[in-house]
Amino acid sequence: MYDCGANVGVSVAYFKTLYPDARVVPFEPDREVYDYLSRNLSRNNLLENVVLHNAAVWTHSKGVNFASDGADGGHVEECPGGRVVPSIDLKEMLLGEKCVDLLKMDIEGAETVAIPALKDVLSHVRRLFCEYHSWGVERNGTLGSILAILDEAGFRYRLAPVEGSMATPFEHQGSPWRGNIFAANEGF
Repeated sequence: MYDCGANVGVSVAYFKTLYPDARVVPFEPDREVYDYLSRNLSRNNLLENVVLHNAAVWTHSKGVNFASDGADGGHVEECPGGRVVPSIDLKEMLLGEKCVDLLKMDIEGAETVAIPALKDVLSHVRRLFCEYHSWGVERNGTLGSILAILDEAGFRYRLAPVEGSMATPFEHQGSPWRGNIFAANEGF
């Protein structure tokens, strides 16, 4: 499992509890949140077969501008000049894998850049979960283009609202549209 946007480790703990022998690769770019992630996994004896990365998943390994909020909303910034955090080329990492059972992405809009860059390696992914944000880093990565990429790669998918986001579905008052994408690769 690749957990992009691992935050404090709730999903890592969940999957390690269900599948104790699983190899899990969590990524968390916010240093403060990463420290909680590391401590939480250590205190709960969940570090076996876990390879932690204090980095953002991206399309290169040169570092990215990152806006931290100290919680769960830190994100890659469009404008240079912010704090630079390490980045990891997710495509390169996936190329080194025969199979990733689950690619989880909750990367606060960066999926609009990351998923299009993964077109050629999605065949290595069995299942994908993504929390989609309409205000991605580059506005050309729309939900339609992401779903087209998944279609082309042989995925079937379901869309679901993010909990609490459907109270007023036609009114967003400046907030991003968000939704969950659950996808399974039919090639497996």
